Amino acid sequence: MNQQREVIYGQRRKILMGGSMRENIFSMIEKLIDQGMDLYANEKVYSEEWDVKGLIDYAEGSFAPQGELKQEVISNLSRVELREALVAAAAKGYDLRENVFGSDNMRELEKVVMLKVVDGKWMEHLDAMDMLREGIGLRAYGQKNPLIEYKIEAYDMFQQMIDIIQEEIVHYIYRVNIITQPEDHLQHAQANHGEEAAVKAPVVNNDTTGRNDLCPCGSGKKYKKCCGK
Repeated sequence: MNQQREVIYGQRRKILMGGSMRENIFSMIEKLIDQGMDLYANEKVYSEEWDVKGLIDYAEGSFAPQGELKQEVISNLSRVELREALVAAAAKGYDLRENVFGSDNMRELEKVVMLKVVDGKWMEHLDAMDMLREGIGLRAYGQKNPLIEYKIEAYDMFQQMIDIIQEEIVHYIYRVNIITQPEDHLQHAQANHGEEAAVKAPVVNNDTTGRNDLCPCGSGKKYKKCCGK
């Protein structure tokens, strides 16, 4: 468990201290590409048997711009060429988003998404580990060593968490939008703030109102017990 914690905390430090996370994210994208190809264009089957439509749907659901991959085109590619086409589509989609948001906003988006996903999945993993510890003693009834079973299952759960983290980071990077506050909204907020300040501002006595006279603010109280305190 301590080793797992060091892996996660090391990743968080890298995110917080690093600049562009694009290279890290692209390594996750390429891993998803390889997984997709194993599912839909496995090298152990003939190209005629590849599920090209399934691969396109898989790519467009994660990293590829809609319509970028044409079935009639990639059906005639070799497996190496097909992978290159998927990587190129992912890079194009990434560049399109960076052009829309700007480089600075894209770097911030990378960090926010990665931290949010890593922290969220780590907390879920800790809860799952607590449940595993509570029920691991039952393995003894099956003539299994609870400690060995715990280590095996904990390792598998951690690896699954890493895979899910990478999948969700890629998904959000290509799907999340950045919402900026409109300038006119800011001006409206500033105007409201100014009105509020004016309402709350104390009444300044610029004449010779006596302390026992009615307060000029209209409260009905004597000046000495109202604004003249």
